[in-house]
Amino acid sequence: FRDTFVMGSEPKVLVHKTDEGLAIQGFDPVAFFTHARAGEGDPILNAVHEDAVYRFASATNRDLFVASPAKYTPVMGGYCASAVTKMAIKSSYPTIFWMHEGRLFFFHSDAAYEEWAAALEDNVAQADDNWPKLVEKFGTSSAPAPVRWLTNKTDKAVAIQGYDPVAYVTEKKAVQGTEEYSAVHEDAVYHFASQENRNLFAADPKKYLPAFGGFCGYMASLNTLKDITPTCFDVTVLGRTVLMHNPKALELWKAKKAENMAKATGNWEGLVFRFGSAPTTKTLLNKTEADLALQGYDAVAYFTQHTAVHGSPEFSAMHQGLTYRFASAVHLELFTATPSKYAPAFGGYCAYAASRNALKEVTPFCFDVAEGRLFLFSNEQATALWKADEKGCLARAEEEWPGLVVLHGLAPNPKILVNKGVGRLALQGHDPVAYFTQKKAVSGKPLCTAVHEDAVYRFFSFENRDKFMAEPAKYV
Repeated sequence: FRDTFVMGSEPKVLVHKTDEGLAIQGFDPVAFFTHARAGEGDPILNAVHEDAVYRFASATNRDLFVASPAKYTPVMGGYCASAVTKMAIKSSYPTIFWMHEGRLFFFHSDAAYEEWAAALEDNVAQADDNWPKLVEKFGTSSAPAPVRWLTNKTDKAVAIQGYDPVAYVTEKKAVQGTEEYSAVHEDAVYHFASQENRNLFAADPKKYLPAFGGFCGYMASLNTLKDITPTCFDVTVLGRTVLMHNPKALELWKAKKAENMAKATGNWEGLVFRFGSAPTTKTLLNKTEADLALQGYDAVAYFTQHTAVHGSPEFSAMHQGLTYRFASAVHLELFTATPSKYAPAFGGYCAYAASRNALKEVTPFCFDVAEGRLFLFSNEQATALWKADEKGCLARAEEEWPGLVVLHGLAPNPKILVNKGVGRLALQGHDPVAYFTQKKAVSGKPLCTAVHEDAVYRFFSFENRDKFMAEPAKYV
């Protein structure tokens, strides 16, 4: 298991979780209080608290937890309470626990439990005194977890396999949309059968978005994800579209609709936590194979000389990962002072094509500078069509551009460089913490590992692994 922490700003928290984000290794926190024993939770019944997923043995237990999570979450973040008395962070086992004055304590071994019990009051006081210091040192923010999106979409980021989300609600039937009428919401592109439906969606997307991210509603009630058949659906009395993966799932859904809806709704937050991803800011930039912007033409010259002028490698600057070339040092200086002023609109692609929801290469000599922006075009005909209805074309291009970025853009791809061997093993299997604590090279154990930046690190002890996971930057 890996110890992970909630990201954000003050105040801080420190939570012990598995790689899947499970608290208490999936055991039901309420059962410790109601049955005085460790009971495994049901994967179907879960709730999210402080960026961790808690499982429950019954819906009743889940409801109790949701109503008062602070009452049932283990103290010391679920870490070994005995280790906390020594100002240390150590993993714990849910079957080794102690209930004391309405508080749930966990331990990493029977010996730690016995040591704790031998001087109970003193240890409780010491742990309570140490815990805020450990949270301050190793914890991170208790602010709400970063937004995650979980949308069922094709490889081209199209939701509902291109079917019109509005038609399900207004016509109660599955209607194929077209690329001509499309809109972007979050990380997906939605197609519509008409401009009217597109306008309805744009005005109130939440009203028409399918439930459970467009995944099968029945499978969500079973706490898992499955693709859908767009013609298998149900529209609830509240107007929510629930899609299914096949007719049998639709039949099972309808047999216990209210119960299944409640289960799926209860599970969805946990599914998003487990399988969702944070929003990524994509970029869509027209460039040569050598990452040259504007095919090497001078961006500033379009504004100052109103003509296309070749830039020189001698005068170049980087902007958004691309190299811009300039005809003079003066132009280079102007660009570096305010690059956004001179960079071309719509990523340097044909502006008229963007207004038609398409991407096209450009001819550097076909351009227009208007309202302080540089617009490029694929040919003279596109330039003329743009200028004939400049305001209308610009409005349409601005409307279509976000969808083009979602479909064709690239997410940032930060690079890392780590020396690793077979099996992505770092330091040839040696313990990175031991270099600091013992000042010598110590071989790690194959069963005591952690992953950091695409490399596997081994440790001589779980104590060293816990130190590494709490502060990897200190030990790499």
